[in-house]
Amino acid sequence: MAQAAPYSASMDSDTARQLVVLGGTLLMLDAPPALVMGFDQQTFQIGQKFKGLKMIPPGIHFLSFCQLGQPGQLAPYAGRFLGFAEGQVVVMRWDPATEALVDLSDEDEAARYTLGVKRFDFDAGLAPYNLSGYAAWQRLSGHITTAVAGQLQPAPQPWFSITAEEEPTHPKQRTAAEEQLTEQLAQQAAASPWGIDQADRAAAHLQGSMQRLSTNGCKAPPLASTPSTVDDSLQPGLTNASRSSAWDGQDVCVIGELQWAYLAFLLCQSLEGFAQWKALLHLMLSSSSAIQKQPNFFAQLCTALRHQLAHGLSQAEKAAAASDDEGNSANPLGAFVTDELMAGGFLRALLQQFLEEISLCQQGPGRIARGALVVVGGFTVGAGVLSYAAFKVISPPFRGYRASPGKLPKEFVLELDFEDLDLVEKSSPLNAFQQALGRSRGQVEIRQVVNALLEGGDDTRIKGVLALIGGTQQFTGLAQVQEIRQAMQDFRAKSSVPTIAYSDAFGEGGLNDTISYYLASCFSKVYMQPSGLLSTTGLATSSVFLRQLLDRWHIQPLFVARGKYKNIINTFTESGFTKEHREATEGILQGFTTQMVQHIAGDRNLTETQVRAAINASPLKCPEAIKMGLIDEGLYRDQVVQTLAATNPSEGPASTPSAVTPEPPQLKIPDQLPRVGVKRYIMHQEQEKAKLAKKARTAKTAPQVAIIMACGSIVKGKGSVGGFSEGSEVASVPMCKLLGQARIDDKIKAVVLRIDSPGGFAVASDAICREVKRLREAGKPVIVSMAT
Repeated sequence: MAQAAPYSASMDSDTARQLVVLGGTLLMLDAPPALVMGFDQQTFQIGQKFKGLKMIPPGIHFLSFCQLGQPGQLAPYAGRFLGFAEGQVVVMRWDPATEALVDLSDEDEAARYTLGVKRFDFDAGLAPYNLSGYAAWQRLSGHITTAVAGQLQPAPQPWFSITAEEEPTHPKQRTAAEEQLTEQLAQQAAASPWGIDQADRAAAHLQGSMQRLSTNGCKAPPLASTPSTVDDSLQPGLTNASRSSAWDGQDVCVIGELQWAYLAFLLCQSLEGFAQWKALLHLMLSSSSAIQKQPNFFAQLCTALRHQLAHGLSQAEKAAAASDDEGNSANPLGAFVTDELMAGGFLRALLQQFLEEISLCQQGPGRIARGALVVVGGFTVGAGVLSYAAFKVISPPFRGYRASPGKLPKEFVLELDFEDLDLVEKSSPLNAFQQALGRSRGQVEIRQVVNALLEGGDDTRIKGVLALIGGTQQFTGLAQVQEIRQAMQDFRAKSSVPTIAYSDAFGEGGLNDTISYYLASCFSKVYMQPSGLLSTTGLATSSVFLRQLLDRWHIQPLFVARGKYKNIINTFTESGFTKEHREATEGILQGFTTQMVQHIAGDRNLTETQVRAAINASPLKCPEAIKMGLIDEGLYRDQVVQTLAATNPSEGPASTPSAVTPEPPQLKIPDQLPRVGVKRYIMHQEQEKAKLAKKARTAKTAPQVAIIMACGSIVKGKGSVGGFSEGSEVASVPMCKLLGQARIDDKIKAVVLRIDSPGGFAVASDAICREVKRLREAGKPVIVSMAT
């Protein structure tokens, strides 16, 4: 268990008195003034009168040092962990031979100096421990106990890191970033007055504790491999206890070793420590059996990893801010942390597999998921600096996941917060461009929301539905909204509970927000802020025509089009709408408008003439919208939440989706009734289905229906990899492969092909069409579902 920080960051009088009595002391004898000393995370250059530190909180601490050479140059770092008991005095002396701080070998001499410290003989040269970074230090080292330090730190020479070090004890295949850092550190050591020779000489006397790191972690498969290839036989001890008894034959806390390796790299520039950190993560996060059996262990592991990444990325930001015009930083580890975390997808792939495992856990997945999902937080890239977004949002491969829902309340209100949802056809990782733009809200697939509503109609725990609609929701098109409307209508046909939609305004400042109101109208009640506007001004579209601009530059566009209604090229060849272009555009808009008017009229018990009159009169103030029957009442957000109303059970389901039975007078529900977000409800549903599917896995011959998503522009070949279009394409090669697998799989009896595409390459479409025909020729029905 990680240790809790017993002291606050402020050195108040009570804390000071306590540390004077209980705090430890580090006395340094004969330390040269040109010495850069680090204690825990704080680094400083000592002066002539500096004798050490006092009032050190009891526990594990880290001492590092290096000598200053010429301006801006450092000798190799060395360091060790020190354990301080209450009131303990540690006396060390500078050894010119090895150029290092070593323990006093004479016990009597050490006892005399300890007595001098107790008599305050050295008090004038002792600086008090700075508590401002103590809480952060505890988060990074809380699992490194004295026992762990004793196991990992070899005696009697406990120094574990030398920059420009020799080949690591456990060889690893280094990444390009590691090779670059190795060269930079070697150049730094060579430029110092002591140079590489000093490093070699010190290494001969001060053997690194990396020799004592457990070897099982380094036997994990190559980091480039997928986590699923890890053999569970490489998981000693984890399946039975949170402490490993088979870790190189030593009783070592593996989380403590993970923290040890990370700090060895971060504070003492040990690449071997970083390699061990990666290997240990790969080992622990890839064990499906351990994840199932030891949820408490993995919850602690996730917390420790979260603190490590938070600190590493903050250091990267500081390094970038302190770099010179050419991008060189005095701290070469800063940019390296950023590069390693993002390069090659090591941590990304590993955590994605880990999340998939815990989503199927049958015991205690909540604590693990809550820890895992804040591990990588929100990564946004801008101006070459990677910033850490307070662990508020899930990083790209984990979008759509949230902490385990646990057990849902016996009664609750289902909340559809469309302002906080990115409704998509198929969730996919954000590319770098999207991350730079700050698009980081959790994605939810449209089919998940639809299924939640369809199944929620039979869920007696749901006592109401509240939809929050605003200016930040992202609907990809009318078809998406219509699917949600249809699901909401089905919900209301099954259940008599109240359904309420609220928005501060439908189109602030008169901006058109017809589609948002179209969605809201399917709920039994629609509320809006009293000062809001209802801007249902209908549908409109615009096109850009560049012909005059091209003529000005004497550019003649050459295109080949099939038919008069193929208007994509009109942007370059025309100065305005052609007859066919206008006819097609107006026909689509009129068709959409007619559908919306009919549905709104049916849902709000109005005539189509009344709805069209309201559209023509928009934008409407709240009293006007109430008078015209589009809004039920002007309420503020908190009033809607507090006065959520229920209705008596209806006599029967509505005859049609657009003709819902009017509700009787309202009955108050206690405003303390808990609300459950739709993402939580979706996860609960999917976990329940996963459990049922796991129990039924013996029926391997049961017929299955494959759902294949075709979302994005249709392109030939394998599509983009890592580009702006990644995740928003239908590439012909992988799509044909999916269809082919569905054709030859005997368990798959039918295929649903969901298409959400504006079109694309004819050659690619032809290849996909052929595979669809082959599916049908194989006797398997293919049902196409068209989205926007």
